[in-house]
Amino acid sequence: MLCWEKHAVFGTMLLFRGDVNSIRIGDNVNIQDGAIIHATFNKYAVSIGNNVSIGHRAIVHGCTIEDNVFDRNGKYRNGRLCSGK
Repeated sequence: MLCWEKHAVFGTMLLFRGDVNSIRIGDNVNIQDGAIIHATFNKYAVSIGNNVSIGHRAIVHGCTIEDNVFDRNGKYRNGRLCSGK
């Protein structure tokens, strides 16, 4: 399941895999071209907080990204928490 709040901006060539768990996208989120957002089976959903920018060709794999994160490097993410602090 994929759901998003207001003011989400999606680039081109994105892949969302929410077939085995949920993906929640907050308000004022920018997901740039070529990103992959993937929830994991029976373990980790994906939750992207408010005021977040996900960089080009980033891979977000089964994690929570807190509010106010700006990721311009497209870092690979895996696990429970990716923090903006």
